[in-house]
Amino acid sequence: MSADYETGTLDSGYPEIETHPPLPGRAQVDPSLTRNSSFAVFHQLYAADPSVAGSKRCESDNMKMMGARIRTGDEVFYGVTVYIPSTWSFEEDYDDILVQWKGFGGGPFMFITQKHEGLFLRINANTDADYNPENGDDGMIKSQYVITEKLERGRWHDFRLQVIWDWELIGFGFVALDYKTNLDNEYERVVSVIGPNMYNREGYLKWGIYKPAWQEGLDYNVTMRKVWHDNVRIGSSWEEVDPAL
Repeated sequence: MSADYETGTLDSGYPEIETHPPLPGRAQVDPSLTRNSSFAVFHQLYAADPSVAGSKRCESDNMKMMGARIRTGDEVFYGVTVYIPSTWSFEEDYDDILVQWKGFGGGPFMFITQKHEGLFLRINANTDADYNPENGDDGMIKSQYVITEKLERGRWHDFRLQVIWDWELIGFGFVALDYKTNLDNEYERVVSVIGPNMYNREGYLKWGIYKPAWQEGLDYNVTMRKVWHDNVRIGSSWEEVDPAL
């Protein structure tokens, strides 16, 4: 999969890619701000927007792309680039989730989030073969890794990952994440971790903006988010998924 939006459409030429905006116009293909081509996509969300799937979100996903499903034991490479505008306001510990690797029936296996003044990778795993995500977070192993502590606004942020998906404690689970901005020539390996990185379900990829604090009624100051994504890729090598190319 290589969703580079060069078709000028929200599905980037893949009928299985779907977008779920809270209101018409909240997600659009944009020719005015791109990583290295003619089009990118933006997702925009307001705190007052209606909820989608039980929370405040404006996202695209490849849930119906059967060949790209997350499955235990698979080694998969992912790439995506995200533009954070210069007007972006930091909001302490509240998550702005930009990319999710989502498990069916429960929360994400992994996600890239902006909070404080940085970017972070969160991993949620459960090593119980019979774990039911509908029963909550009992037994969930949660970990967080720093991508960058100082987010540069007004930049494209390039991420590429190698993931061996596994829920077993003594298994093959592995995540490596390389990161740079559009001003950097070389990637830096910022995450490399061995261990479980999912629960015993299949999953899929989501990208856009997801703001849990707005659904939970917390005391927030920001009331609008808008982010751009480009070159959302799934493949079998670093080169195949590199969002900077």
